[in-house]
Amino acid sequence: MPTQHNGNEVIAGVNHGSASSLELSLQDLATQMRVEMEPEQRARLMNIAGDLCYEQGQRERGLLYFDAAIDLYLAAGHFAASAAICDKLVNANPQIVRARCTLAWLAIARGLDDEALRRVEEYGEAALRLERPTVAQRQLRAMAEETDSEGVLEGIAHALLKLGDSMSADRIFGLAHTPSAQKRRSHASPEDRDRAIISRLTSAWGA
Repeated sequence: MPTQHNGNEVIAGVNHGSASSLELSLQDLATQMRVEMEPEQRARLMNIAGDLCYEQGQRERGLLYFDAAIDLYLAAGHFAASAAICDKLVNANPQIVRARCTLAWLAIARGLDDEALRRVEEYGEAALRLERPTVAQRQLRAMAEETDSEGVLEGIAHALLKLGDSMSADRIFGLAHTPSAQKRRSHASPEDRDRAIISRLTSAWGA
């Protein structure tokens, strides 16, 4: 996904000429979202719209709403809420890739090393199954710049090796096992680090 959603482009697609219960519900949500509100409030409505679409079997359409909700929560710094939507998507569609990548990033951002290791492994496996190595390699290399956990770095290196990037894998293995090495990118503050991670998450897709 090349740009961050604010949700306007999603609600603009609601079919106001349809009388189906789904369209009526989406029209109601779109009307609510046209007023000024906080990003997290808009994200909650986008999440509801995604659920409605999924319940009616319109998964591709639902993903547009869920993507918007995830980005809005990220922009507001609500990482746990973003992760909850991603978990829901993974449970509904185990083959999904983007949500797994986001979960790995969010675990790294929150310093949850055991979870981050598991999420990195799951993301690498999903990308490998769907033959999407290029974006995954780039994302994993970027993740390695934002963690100083030896275990997570090893997990990233293993995932890169499976995805065919042996050169980066060797470099990150070396980084994990060199105590004196600068393992994590320096940021001026924790807030700056969060902003950098959000920027990576919301700009990488579609590239």
